[in-house]
Amino acid sequence: MFVESALGVACGGGRVYVADVTGYRVIGFDEALRARRFLIDQSSLPSSLTSSLGCTPRTAGGRYQGPSCFNPHGLAFSAARGGRLWVSDPDNGALFLFDTTRDGAFVRAVKDASLFTAPRGITLLPPAPSAGFRGALVVAEARRVVMLSLTGQRLFHALRLVGAVNILGLSVNSARREVYAADPAAKAVFVIAYDEVALNALHLRHEQGSVEERAEVSSCEQRCRVVNDRNDAASVK
Repeated sequence: MFVESALGVACGGGRVYVADVTGYRVIGFDEALRARRFLIDQSSLPSSLTSSLGCTPRTAGGRYQGPSCFNPHGLAFSAARGGRLWVSDPDNGALFLFDTTRDGAFVRAVKDASLFTAPRGITLLPPAPSAGFRGALVVAEARRVVMLSLTGQRLFHALRLVGAVNILGLSVNSARREVYAADPAAKAVFVIAYDEVALNALHLRHEQGSVEERAEVSSCEQRCRVVNDRNDAASVK
């Protein structure tokens, strides 16, 4: 149950998941944090993937001699299919998806430099059946936020937050339809409003192949505000 350096954390399915960043692993605990249920590390990734990442696989009992193949930072739990865990890995520029019902078995990876190169914060927008919305994955990288479908397709190119420096944490308030983006370097929390109907329309257009590759939202405009110690609700321009 030893954790070297806890960074990301997520809960779901009766478990607590902790990203141990210097231990290069994700640990799944019981809800009381007393018993370890399973461990996800680079051995959970297929060899074909570690080869494509260009990382240095760790030999059994040995130390890392170069970039690790698994550097977990952000975590997001989905109740879909019994329980899935998304993990962001900025060092390898990828998102990994694991099946928590099979002790963290690898499902797939999303690695695409046109989407992101160093994803950190990650969260999930819950589905809204009444709007036909199946949910979305929200990923933070430096000063911007990217929204993806649950299959890893881009919903729009990027949402750049003016005034942001390095967004690390993301969380969702589904009741208010807002995403909170924490940026310690900017000493601020950015609040991003979202609309399930509009996002679902983007998703459907992607499935039909009718979305332009560079459909970019360059700034938050009226959908965002920033909260900090200087102004509790300043508009992001």
